[in-house]
Amino acid sequence: MNRGEEAAPHGAGRRAMLAPCVECASDHYEILYDSGCFFAVCPSCGRRGPDAASLYEALMGWRQMNDRRAQSIWGMLLAITTVLCVIVASLALGSLMLR
Repeated sequence: MNRGEEAAPHGAGRRAMLAPCVECASDHYEILYDSGCFFAVCPSCGRRGPDAASLYEALMGWRQMNDRRAQSIWGMLLAITTVLCVIVASLALGSLMLR
């Protein structure tokens, strides 16, 4: 890609994934590539997301900037494991109290 070139077609097909800009509430954004980095930018107000090595990281950086939690598979796995541990512990405790 050339300097300042829009990263198409990825940016055009994934507009619904990103949160609206917190500065101007615009639902539109662009993913640009410049100097070896990808970043999301709001074309309405110019707010720019953090530099990233990939499109995915640029999207997640924008979501985090806009207070949208970018959950990873490991974060979800940890949450599920924690819930299962609490359930097992409460069942074990309940069976001990019945004895």
